[in-house]
Amino acid sequence: MPSLKRICEWCGFLLALEIAVFLFMVAGTHGLIASLPKPVSTDFVSFYAAGVLADGGVPELAYDRVEHYAAEQRATETGIEYNFFYYPPPFLLICTALARLPYIVAFIVFETATLILYLFVARRILGEPGPAVVVSLLAFAPVLWTLGLGQNSFLTAALFGSATLLVDRRPAIAGLLFGFLCYKPQFALLVPVALAAGRRWQSFAMAFVSAASVCLLSLTIFGWRTWYDFVQTMAMSSTVYASGRIPFTGYVNPFGAVRQLGGTPNIAYAVQVGVILTGAAFVAFVWRRDLPLPIRAASLASWTLVAAPLALFYDLMLGAVAALWLIRGDGKVRLADWEKASFSSQSKTMEKGKEIGPPTPISPANMMPIFSSGESKPVEFSWTPMKNASGYRLKIARNPYFSNNIVDRRVDTADVLVSGLTDGAYYWLVQSIDAEDKTSIESERNRFTIVPKGKDTAAISLDLDPFIQHGHVIELIGKTENGARVMVNGREVPLIAGDGTFRYFTPPLPAGERLITITAQNAQGGVNTVQKRVVIQ
Repeated sequence: MPSLKRICEWCGFLLALEIAVFLFMVAGTHGLIASLPKPVSTDFVSFYAAGVLADGGVPELAYDRVEHYAAEQRATETGIEYNFFYYPPPFLLICTALARLPYIVAFIVFETATLILYLFVARRILGEPGPAVVVSLLAFAPVLWTLGLGQNSFLTAALFGSATLLVDRRPAIAGLLFGFLCYKPQFALLVPVALAAGRRWQSFAMAFVSAASVCLLSLTIFGWRTWYDFVQTMAMSSTVYASGRIPFTGYVNPFGAVRQLGGTPNIAYAVQVGVILTGAAFVAFVWRRDLPLPIRAASLASWTLVAAPLALFYDLMLGAVAALWLIRGDGKVRLADWEKASFSSQSKTMEKGKEIGPPTPISPANMMPIFSSGESKPVEFSWTPMKNASGYRLKIARNPYFSNNIVDRRVDTADVLVSGLTDGAYYWLVQSIDAEDKTSIESERNRFTIVPKGKDTAAISLDLDPFIQHGHVIELIGKTENGARVMVNGREVPLIAGDGTFRYFTPPLPAGERLITITAQNAQGGVNTVQKRVVIQ
């Protein structure tokens, strides 16, 4: 396989060639090579003209062909070819904002902003932060077509790509982004199928809320008349698309292929419906099986492009999203934490299953001293709660082999008090128990010691500054008496100054609520322990 450097070099050569051809075509369409019979424009003029009408207080005229065409000519030149506007009113929100700028400035701002957004999302999907990969992304031919035509495909690809990127980690945000696709609803056709089949109900609900909110906002701003005219215009749009007014060679879906091959509109529509149903079934199967995210995202993006009733060549930017996910997947099925792959004699394929994982012991921390004053005092044991755990099994022993357990009990919560432990060293571990009474592997084994403390021994000083959080790492700054030892969650602070001041950085802590235990002890048995809880995002 060629290296990333070699791929970028070839893509750089391809991009240079594409730019040269692009500039030649720009020069030709602006009459710099030969005179043209009439002036030309871009698809963006349709957006801009609609925005001008909406900004002027007559948004419903965006769906009046005569008025909209007049606005297009006022924005550019008289005699340009008419560019249709069949977008729903939510897209008018963006068009209205752009109409506040001069035409050329609005064109540059819209295309530049959406291109940057797409490149940001594409690099996050690939997991390649370096600038070299940008050359490869720009070398994809539909990028220059989108720029040249002033289309909104970068925005569509960015919304779709970011939603698939977050659907597992941030389902609510992913749902919001999917909902924003209502400005180009044909590319959200299979999204509800995927989310429902994959049981991503939070994303499903937020997508509905997002789309409904944007539609309600456009209804509030532009009025019901605009929506009524949009519906009326959409009812007639199929005649335009089926007539060949837009060359069928520019379509990238089965409808356009059938029409290009000479099929009638009815046959083309029937084939397209069949493809939509096939795509819905395939996407539902992939998402229901909860396959790895690259496979789910690539399947949804690619089938969305094919199943869309209207998809033109610049919409292949959505195909780029599918390709990026396949590249990220690299043909490998990666297992998440506590997933296992297995074969059975009755199946020719590998099965992936989910195992319940063990908790992480929190307190007593490893090597932590617990000081007693001669009286029996319960010791608190706590650990991280585990998803899908119905209970836990706690074991406490005098040796690290747990050959003779002092405590071996099932508990229902992630913390418990244990009484009756005398002075000396102990080891403890915990296991998760699922709903089927299956037990996880054992957790890490923590050692702690109950140390007798003299009755006349006074507590030593231990002052702590407010904790400083650096992501998953906590910085502790404090002061104790000269010559004392300090332990943080069972780990000794390696360097304490002559005046007792110290600074310590914890190892990276897992996400969630965590207990930080700081213990100072001097040679006379004096001790002071401070415990604080922190939340790791």
